[in-house]
Amino acid sequence: MNNKQNKQNKQNKFTGLCLAQNNYFAAIVCYINKAGDNLYLHVIVKRKDTWESYKSFSFQILDADIERKQWFEQAEKFITQLEKPEDWKRPYRFCLARYARQVLADNNFRENLTHSKEIDNEIKSIYMAL
Repeated sequence: MNNKQNKQNKQNKFTGLCLAQNNYFAAIVCYINKAGDNLYLHVIVKRKDTWESYKSFSFQILDADIERKQWFEQAEKFITQLEKPEDWKRPYRFCLARYARQVLADNNFRENLTHSKEIDNEIKSIYMAL
């Protein structure tokens, strides 16, 4: 494995890591950018009743193993400042979130289907030309 793949794997292993949570929110690592000796950690805060993205934040740290403690501290500090959502655990909120996830999944499926159909048509035209 080359050095670039090793760095990418190191960054990907933290994607999805839950840094902090309380009764209402969970702070989850979305992605990591590396620039020189620094890491830019991007975190999404999700509601725990609907798992919708609620807020996001990012911060810069040095690329060192001992600095990981700061990730958790920063995330904990951020979510403790958030108040309980006004519409917490309201049935309509859950239904809207579920519907939105389904619409996004359906759109993604349609895009993949269209893309696959286009590729299939290109392959057919190549074989027909032979």
